[in-house]
Amino acid sequence: MKHMIGGLFMGIFVSAAGLGASEAVAVAPPAPSDKVTMERVAFKNRISIDMAGDLYVPKNIDRSKKHMGIVVGHPFGGVKEQTAGLHAQKLAELGYVALAFDASFYGDSGGQPRHIEVPEIRVEDFSAAVDFLSNYALVAPNRIGVLGMCGGGSYAVSAAQIDHRIKALATISMFDMGRARREGAPGLPPRTYEERMKTLDDVGEERTKEFAGGERRDLA
Repeated sequence: MKHMIGGLFMGIFVSAAGLGASEAVAVAPPAPSDKVTMERVAFKNRISIDMAGDLYVPKNIDRSKKHMGIVVGHPFGGVKEQTAGLHAQKLAELGYVALAFDASFYGDSGGQPRHIEVPEIRVEDFSAAVDFLSNYALVAPNRIGVLGMCGGGSYAVSAAQIDHRIKALATISMFDMGRARREGAPGLPPRTYEERMKTLDDVGEERTKEFAGGERRDLA
């Protein structure tokens, strides 16, 4: 049974510039496991962004049967070769078919501008990964779960709320992106309602300026 956790506010997009640096620095996948094969895969999400993933499959898997699949989402600013890949590989060692993927605008996945967080697209990316696993020969479509880490955990929760194909949900060190945008990040002074409304006003003014040819500027 799927366990539902509290909702996530799908608010304005935020920039993660300088956090997900996969284009500037090559990121190697986890050290190979003698129990697992890893295959690079590609698929599209529903808004036609090209998605990239690493598919981890147990070497001794029974290919005459269908098995449980797990989608693994990386942290805010991360890529699939980092902690998501480590966890996906370990899950495959335990017998699962696991897919670690790069979110839109990160790593080997498409989307412009780079290193930007658009919450509704991040949630869509999880469902797109479920699309892929649902059609993979070794996975039972009715036995798919998701694992999200840090900021990816909050998107995993939102995906599980609206995508009933997701039958199990787990998070690791989940960071509530919606609450952070509404109330301020942990350790920082909370943001008042007036401050949040001022940010939305600033975003609207900035969009107007950029459309007229102004220089692109990220807003906190």
